[in-house]
Amino acid sequence: MSASPTTTPTTGTQAGHGWVTYAAVLLTVGAVGNVLWALAALKDADTWGEAYPLVDSALVGPLEFWGWFAVVWSIVLAVGAGLLFTRHESGRVVAVTAASISAVFWLVAMPAFPLFALTAILLDAFAIYGLLVHWPAEPA
Repeated sequence: MSASPTTTPTTGTQAGHGWVTYAAVLLTVGAVGNVLWALAALKDADTWGEAYPLVDSALVGPLEFWGWFAVVWSIVLAVGAGLLFTRHESGRVVAVTAASISAVFWLVAMPAFPLFALTAILLDAFAIYGLLVHWPAEPA
């Protein structure tokens, strides 16, 4: 007589727990990274402008703008992470939208930073997959 492995079915609250936590941590890390970049950009905008003349060109725009943009983006990511940690449905919407925007951004930036961009796109894709496929089901 062979012993059959016992499996316990996962309930709706357990099914996507790890994926949701992964996405929340990813958004938290992104928010912290963007805040640090924004602080550097806003503090040393003149230094960066001298070192990188393209920064203040019409194509890229003034560094102060991008610093404040990064601050706003960090707030969006932090709010999304907080909503995901509390398992709020709107957190999934914010996180999937943010990860999609991030993936498109890194797709555009791939010629400049190929390995980093590919890594960021994969991390975003895993977050999107986890939030869309493994979101805990609504109780019946």
